[in-house]
Amino acid sequence: MSDRSLFSFTRKHRTALLAAAGLFATLATYSVWSPQQQAHAGGGAAHYVQRTYTMAPPAPKSQSEDMAKAKSDGCMTCHTETDRHTMHANPGVVLGCVDCHGGKPEVKWNGKYAKPDAKPHDTSDPAYRKVMEEAHILPRDMAMWGQSRNPEISYARLNKEDPAFIRFMNPGDLRIAREACGSCHLPIIQ
Repeated sequence: MSDRSLFSFTRKHRTALLAAAGLFATLATYSVWSPQQQAHAGGGAAHYVQRTYTMAPPAPKSQSEDMAKAKSDGCMTCHTETDRHTMHANPGVVLGCVDCHGGKPEVKWNGKYAKPDAKPHDTSDPAYRKVMEEAHILPRDMAMWGQSRNPEISYARLNKEDPAFIRFMNPGDLRIAREACGSCHLPIIQ
């Protein structure tokens, strides 16, 4: 390429490049979180807790009904039969809760609340809360994820969490899908 053609390319696209730079600067200005956006995104500033995580083994391609049930028994003491046991409609797919989400299925809720007026699944009850926290994979950032649903406007804050927690929240997340779904769906994941 000659110097003349390089110069004409630069001159020809200068306006477009300047417009793109202006747009980028505008977007960068709006992407800075205001305190209101931070509060809306997760209830305030990040509050990281030091935790040790253990990743559940990858989901198996096949297993017996008894093996899958053992991986769900504790979960089903709180997540009742009204919750769908698996996302797979095909009864030939035999998975337990832990196969996809991780967690500790050996932890079981005995139904004994510490507060006499506690309603079912009362997360303010210390006895229920203790069992729930022991069974679930907890986040590092409790301000963001310490609620019962995925927060709105989380942006990339999930990147600061351990893969075991990402798997617990969303086994289909591509950061962890290989372990949760890869034994059957690896070509789709790739």
